[in-house]
Amino acid sequence: MTVEYTVTTPEVKELKEIDININELEKELDSLVEKRDKKASAKGKYSLETFKANKEANKDIEDLEKVIAEAYQERAEITNSIYLNYINQLKNETNRKEAALLSEAKELFDNKGFAEVTALLGTETTRLFQLNDQLIKSHNSSMKQLIDVLGIKNKNILDNVQREYYKGGWGYTSVLGSYFHDVKRSVSNYLDEIIRLNGMLNNKFEIKN
Repeated sequence: MTVEYTVTTPEVKELKEIDININELEKELDSLVEKRDKKASAKGKYSLETFKANKEANKDIEDLEKVIAEAYQERAEITNSIYLNYINQLKNETNRKEAALLSEAKELFDNKGFAEVTALLGTETTRLFQLNDQLIKSHNSSMKQLIDVLGIKNKNILDNVQREYYKGGWGYTSVLGSYFHDVKRSVSNYLDEIIRLNGMLNNKFEIKN
């Protein structure tokens, strides 16, 4: 079975109902504003009739804006109570895919002879790192979408998520990268021994962690 090295943004079920409600409220607000402006345009901006109509319409608009503000406040409270669960859910899915990619690499390279490993380095390393890059990009894209869906605005939280939960960038080493550091070191050390002993090596090559 071929593993797909991508992840998806989890559905935030707790926000589904309130987002539908907010959307309906905002549509109604737009409708009220549009009706008020149309009446003002038809009767004249400074007519008495427009003044009376605006006074009534503005009260409805103000009341609705308060309800929408309260709905957003409730949404923010829901988000604060659930956001870490969803961020960790996405992180765990990515970790599972990283582990699967590492297993694929180990299946190819572990318990193989020196000649076979060096040949595989030339044919498989680029492919595996392309899959790794695909997974990192998918993770970061899904994390950004999740943050957008959650509607997190708090700078401290956003900075923490950027620091702790995004992957890649300067100094980042993936699980696959760490494994290939071991492969590289093992190949280099074995080659040094071959050269040192003029090819008269008796010990078996192995990848050492």
